[in-house]
Amino acid sequence: MIKKKVPLISYLKINYIAVFTFILIICTFQYTTSEAKEDNFSPITAEDNFETLNIVKAEKSGRAKFEASGAGLSNVLIKAVRLSENGINVKIPAGTYFKNRGTAQNMVSTSPVSIYLLHHQKAEVTVPAACANAYKSVPDHSSKFDIIAAPPSEDLRKLMKVIGKEHPLEVIAQTAVWIVTDDITRKKLNKRLALKSINQPFDSYAAVSETGVKEAINLVEKAIYPTGELKQNILTWKFSIKRSIKSKILLTKKYRVPEEDDSIAVAHLSKILRIGVGLSEEFMSGAVVALGRYGKEGNIQALETLIFSMKNRVPLVRQKAAEALGEIGDCKALNPLISSLKDKNLEVRKAAVSALGSIGDKIATKPLIRALKNKNYEIRWRAVDALEKIGDPSALKSILKALNDKNAIVRQKASRALWTFGDSHLIKPLIEALNDTNYEVRFNSVVALERIGDSTALIPFLLKMLQNKKDYTRIWAAEALISLGDTSATDSLIKALKDNNKNVRWRAAAALANIGDKKAIDPLIDVLKNDESVYPWILIEAFKRIGKSSVPSLLKALKDTSSTVRCRVAKALGEVGDARSVELLLNSLDDKEPKVREHAALALGKIGDDRAIGPLLQGIKDKNSGYRFTATKALLMIGPSAFPHFISLLRDYNRELAKSTEESLYRGTSEDNLKIIIETLKYAKKKRDSWLSYAAHISTVFMPNSKYPKHFYEMLSDRMWNFQEILEKVLEITNDKTKSINILISYLSNEKTYMKVTAIRTLAHIGDNRALKPLMALLDDENWVIRREAASALGMIGNKKSNEALTTLARNDVVVFVRQASRKALQMINKFEHR
Repeated sequence: MIKKKVPLISYLKINYIAVFTFILIICTFQYTTSEAKEDNFSPITAEDNFETLNIVKAEKSGRAKFEASGAGLSNVLIKAVRLSENGINVKIPAGTYFKNRGTAQNMVSTSPVSIYLLHHQKAEVTVPAACANAYKSVPDHSSKFDIIAAPPSEDLRKLMKVIGKEHPLEVIAQTAVWIVTDDITRKKLNKRLALKSINQPFDSYAAVSETGVKEAINLVEKAIYPTGELKQNILTWKFSIKRSIKSKILLTKKYRVPEEDDSIAVAHLSKILRIGVGLSEEFMSGAVVALGRYGKEGNIQALETLIFSMKNRVPLVRQKAAEALGEIGDCKALNPLISSLKDKNLEVRKAAVSALGSIGDKIATKPLIRALKNKNYEIRWRAVDALEKIGDPSALKSILKALNDKNAIVRQKASRALWTFGDSHLIKPLIEALNDTNYEVRFNSVVALERIGDSTALIPFLLKMLQNKKDYTRIWAAEALISLGDTSATDSLIKALKDNNKNVRWRAAAALANIGDKKAIDPLIDVLKNDESVYPWILIEAFKRIGKSSVPSLLKALKDTSSTVRCRVAKALGEVGDARSVELLLNSLDDKEPKVREHAALALGKIGDDRAIGPLLQGIKDKNSGYRFTATKALLMIGPSAFPHFISLLRDYNRELAKSTEESLYRGTSEDNLKIIIETLKYAKKKRDSWLSYAAHISTVFMPNSKYPKHFYEMLSDRMWNFQEILEKVLEITNDKTKSINILISYLSNEKTYMKVTAIRTLAHIGDNRALKPLMALLDDENWVIRREAASALGMIGNKKSNEALTTLARNDVVVFVRQASRKALQMINKFEHR
């Protein structure tokens, strides 16, 4: 039998189809696998006990082992293995240096990255990085690195701080690094960073445009003051950029752009985008960004050009145009953006979804609801986010469906979006969401339930959830009960104080604290005595809320054999502030344990009874330094009646000053008193006596007529003690709060963290709206401690103008403690609004 010959063309077609089908199957498998990985990841819960460490410290301390290898020009691959028993969160800050063990380039990270080694022993992460040697080979998978905390070059260290803050494009960051490390020229840069054209694969063009180079130079000049050859090279770069930009202007119909004339600039940028011939993608996208700025100022031509650019052949231009239209927020852009939801490019679709949310028009509701069915989870969560901003009730059902999405981020956004809708029909699905495996979903569900605030409908559901077998379900049911404050939940919460899970117990105690029911007094005292896992401040707050009826039981507990119990009870009595407890607290000043004496002294200070002045003055002579400080602080709380004793005390301690003083200064004029205070401050500084310095500052508070010298505010710079309570006391009695607020605001720009924190907390105590803008500016501070304190302070001030900034911080900040503080601040502001 003769075999029939198959034509070569047909053979190739068959194989082409087979190969295409094979690739499609592989891609589908990878996609579903990645989706499954996202859904099955182990969430970080409130119960997790993990430590946050820098990558270098984690390796040196033997908590983890890391292997760094090359992953191209702009990435480093880190493989991590946890060696400690407990989970750790490893931080790789911007500026971490990767020293190559071979002949390839060294690298330096450009963005902060975290590796969570919580439930898994191993992890891999790709770190964005820049090469630090322009003329060596690009690292690949065979290149291995040693990890160093910071670059050896001081200039490079300074530059990486700026790059970590500014977050420039990869090519711009790389250019800036090479300018500093290799003093690279434009010609050599073009050879090192060149991209192939899609239409002409054998030709190439520079990856960094003139605008990009200009941005890179700006980063370098922000970081360091260039000198010598580097300065000369930068001047050459600037000249070449100026010449190149001028030639581009001449190419586009020889149109020159005067910077001061916005209309001509917009006309020129519009022509660039409408012609778009012979220009790089980056140059055109830069023109789009520039037009976006003009569009914000209401320029119609800029808006129309951006809408026209939504049909540009270059995906990057369409993406930037969509982002710009979202920032402008004009409804004329709705139809082009809705059409872009079907764009072939994923980044364009993502930008269009976010832009529709920013515009906030209900016309976009239906297209966004359709986007919730998209296969890509990023499109889905952005659609939820956009629907939240629009706030159309017709989207509620679709958002509720998203609450069951297979991707955790989509569920997080859906639970967060439900904050907007205060509908009682949401109670059941939100309570079911308390069973979600993701921490953020559970947290957002609790907040949404708090905002609904219908306790009659909520309580039965939540009490049922308190008996659930799953620990985290009971935890979040108790969490939801905290804000409701309904007495019908008291009995169930008392039972929950004996729950097997400590997180349920302390939340139940917090809920009872908010309710303030007398039934809970004895069970709470029992917890105070026997349960170390429940935070003491919760129990103390509970007794404070219950009030004077808790005093008899607390006085009995003050005689407990445990010094820890006696300390907590003394603190609780101080918070209740009942004069019946003075006698027993005075007896506690003779307690064998210094900590008990300290808490008893503070309690007496808060009650403010003059009977305590004499015993507290005796306490100042105590051998224990902690008790001496506490007794002094307690006298500050009691008030001006302690002032003469303070002046006499300072005179006795300052022997050198006492020799030159003939009479007791506490009987003298206010000028005499001021003199001894100032001299004592100098003496304390000379002798480095922190207690004497503290006592002198307290004396300043008692000065008559509220006349405070300049040095009073300078005590913020004294690191020996936290003077926040003194500042607060001053502000209670001063006649010139404006001056005090202005001085405190000036300290917000200080380089020292502890001074900033003291100023922030004091401004929070004042609660004046004049501090609003300076505090909001600190939400972008590099130090996460400052961001957290600023967020908490804004919550205490309670002005809704800070809502938008706090919401952004609550969603996007890399530090979990900052996000938590921002959310609590938003809750506080919400409570202020509803009062």
